[in-house]
Formats: sequence, structure tokens, C-alpha cells
Amino acid sequence: MDLIFKNEGNTRIFTAVHDGNVLGYVAIDSTVGGRSCGGLRMLPDVDEPEIRSMARAMTLKFRRQD
Repeated sequence: MDLIFKNEGNTRIFTAVHDGNVLGYVAIDSTVGGRSCGGLRMLPDVDEPEIRSMARAMTLKFRRQD
């Protein structure tokens, strides 16, 4: 299994790949205040733009709770 790392602006995306097949994504949208906010999905029908969007939504959700 390979782990591919991308840093796009403030968002960090890790993609787990095995034999050319994507196994899942981990997206960290923000680390403001020492907290890591983002999302993890391991489903065959979720792509990178969608996980990036979900991670951003979770960051905004956590921000509202402060």
C-alpha cells in the first residue's frame, strides 16, 4: 500500500492506494488552535474533491461549537 500526500493551501490530503486502486482518503482542512479538523472516508464512491468539501464542512461545524 502507498500513501500519497498532497498539500493544497491549508488542506492536507492523504490518499491510500493499493495496486492502483484508491482505498480511501484522509483530509485535514485546518489545524487552527492546535486542533485537527477534517474527515476520513473509505468508500468506493467518494472522490478527492468530495472528501475535501466534507473536511471543510466539518471544520466549519467545529468552529460553530466554540
